[in-house]
Order: sequence, then structure tokens, then C-alpha cells
Amino acid sequence: MRSTVETYNKKNWKKLFFTIWGGQAFSIFGSSLVEFSLIWYLTDKTGSATVLSINMLFYLLPALFFAPFIGALVDRWNRRQVMIIADMFIALTTLLIMALFYWDIILPWHIYIVIFVRSSAGLFHYTAMQASTPLMVPEDQLNRVNGLNQALRGGMNIIAPPIGALMISAIPMHQILMVDIITAALAILPLFFIMIPQPKNVLQDKVTIENLLVDIRDGVVYARKWKGMMQVMLISLLVNFAFNPINALMPLVIKKHFLGGALQLSWVEMAIGIGIVVGGVTLSVWGGFKKRMITIMLCLMLTGLGFALIGILPSSGILYCVGIMFVIGIVLPFIDGLIYSIIQSKGSPEYQGRLMTLLTFSSKVSVPVSMVIAGPIADRFGVLFWYQYGGLMIVALAVFAAFSPALMNVDKGNDFKDEVLNEIVQPT
Repeated sequence: MRSTVETYNKKNWKKLFFTIWGGQAFSIFGSSLVEFSLIWYLTDKTGSATVLSINMLFYLLPALFFAPFIGALVDRWNRRQVMIIADMFIALTTLLIMALFYWDIILPWHIYIVIFVRSSAGLFHYTAMQASTPLMVPEDQLNRVNGLNQALRGGMNIIAPPIGALMISAIPMHQILMVDIITAALAILPLFFIMIPQPKNVLQDKVTIENLLVDIRDGVVYARKWKGMMQVMLISLLVNFAFNPINALMPLVIKKHFLGGALQLSWVEMAIGIGIVVGGVTLSVWGGFKKRMITIMLCLMLTGLGFALIGILPSSGILYCVGIMFVIGIVLPFIDGLIYSIIQSKGSPEYQGRLMTLLTFSSKVSVPVSMVIAGPIADRFGVLFWYQYGGLMIVALAVFAAFSPALMNVDKGNDFKDEVLNEIVQPT
């Protein structure tokens, strides 16, 4: 159910959308630069794995505890205003931490709080942008736009770290952080001049905790009524349960199994980053198979097989590892990009925020559990154990999905009527 009317400008949608998109690209660069700089500062000053783990926890907390509420608020509020305020909030926190660095009174807990606030505001902004995309972009172009989004984020992962490293060696931290304020301004500016369409029937009653809980419940009911969507979220939870420890353990795999160092780890990071750019651009040009779930599950199988292959490589196989990670990087944008396209093109505009944050929540909620489990398992059975069996788990999940008609047909959209949708929303 896209909408009862076309909400995008058929003649000028590219100009309008990509003007906003270009501003967001600057903002993502600034945010990536700040995150790299702050993480390196913590690493350099403390040398503590515990400090880095706490920092990661504060980054994840908004998705774990606030994502459903953020989705409900985005569906109630003006999405353009949400993006403007979120970017301003991020710039404000950067200004605050700049002052702490300038006066040389910065402490790790200051950075934790800033990371938490930036992550919360970033989730508001990201959800609002994703929810607005189907109102600005024709349905047949969503796959390509999401491919460009994936390529953009992959590209920032490639260019931000070396630029950040160069700047850290050349100028003080507070001057590096100024870049984020400039890029935030570049992201906000187009939003003052370009109107973003709003969905019909947006709830206008007073925002209370009770109302938000009702909104969240309605979002869950909507996802449950959409055959296969709850299975998509379950698959996302289980895949991320296997995937996140694999990602976190890569430095140990490089060091303990392949007997490499920082240089070899950088090869792997660059390989997956370049792969993501290649995959995102390919998706933006090709768009994937007509039935998007076939593309998603094939790419999921390739991802799992790639990790399982790394798990059986000999210690001399570092170059094979780099090649496999490049291939994995290529297929990852197809998985994330096409899932977003399904939600954007087939979900009701009034529910985009809640659907997006439910997907975010399902992908993040298993991270703390899997990380707690993965450490002792890696210590007991070796660092490759999780690659072997985590990779096979991802393959098994993709095979399971292939035999689920509801899941494989989720991109046909929901099959309930407008009057049923209206019944979900409870008056308050």
C-alpha cells in the first residue's frame, strides 16, 4: 500500500531528492570523521578494550531501548523538521565536545555521553530520511536509490579513516571536530528550501507515553498482519546474532590465525569497503532480480558461505581472506538495500517510521547477547570457530527462508485493506 496519491514530483523528483541527498552525504562524512577521531582518541589515550566496549555500548543503547519510540514519533511529526532538529542537535553536541577538547578537560565519560546523544539524534534523522524517501522517489527507482545509499556509506568507511588519521597527525582535535559542524550546516541548508511530502492521516493528538505505546503496538500489529514481515525481522535478528561477533573478531583472526598486523587488517577493511561501494553502485544500476527476496536470500547465502570459507583457510591464506571479504562487501548492499526498498514501496507511508525502527531494533537487540557468548566460545574453541559455524548458521537461515512462502512473497506487500488499517489506529 504505497499511498492513495502519488506524492513525489514526477518532473523534478531527481533534482529535489538528490539535493537533499547530497547534503546528507556531507553530513555522513562529517559524522564518520568524528566517530573515527573519537574512537582513536579513546584508543590512544586509554589503550583499554573495556573503554572501547563501553563506548560501543553507548552507541548501541538508543537502538536497543528507544528505536520503537523514535519510529512512533517520526510517524507523528513533520519529517523534514525532525531531520533539521536532529542535525542541529548533532552539531550542538560536537560544539560542546570541541570546547572540552579546547580547554583540555575531556574525559572518557564525556565522550560516552556525546556518542549516546549523537547516536540518538542520528537514529531520528536516519529514520525520518528513510521514511521520507518513498514519498519523494518513484517506486520503480527505490532499489537504485537504496543502492546509492549503501555505496555512499561504504565509500565513507573508506575515505573517512585515512582523512581522519591525516588530520589527527596535523591539527588539534577541536579543529577536526569543526568539520562536522560545517558538514551539518551543508545538510541542513537544503531542508529549509525543499518541502518533503507528509503522509496522510498523520496522528495529531497530544504526544504522551500512553499514545506512543499505542502507536508502537499498532506498528507491531501492522507488521504482524503483513505476511512474512515478522519473519524478515526474525531472520534479521538471527543473522545479526551470527554476523556481529564475526565482524568483531576479525582483528583477532588476522593476528592469531593469519599472523598479520595492522597492515593486513587494513587490507581486509579496505576490501569490504570497496566491495560495498561496488555492490551499491551495481544495485543502483541493475536493481536486482524482479523478485527482491530471491536476490536477498542468494546474497545471504553467499555471505554465510564466505565467512565459513574464511573459517577453514590455512594461516597462509590472508590474500584469500581479503578476496572473500571483497565479495562479501559486494553482496551486503543488496541485502540491506532491498529490504529497505520492500518496506518503503509496499508499506503504508503512515507506518514507515515504525517499520524502519522495528527492523533496526530486531537487527541490534541480539548484539549484546551474541558478543557476550562469542568471547568465551572464541577463547575455548579458537577464533575461527564462530566463522565456521556462524557462517553456516547464516546459510541455514537463508535456506529456511527459501522454503517459507510468506517470507519469499513479502515483497508483494500486505494483503489487508484500508479499512483494516484504519481499525489498527485507536483514538485517544
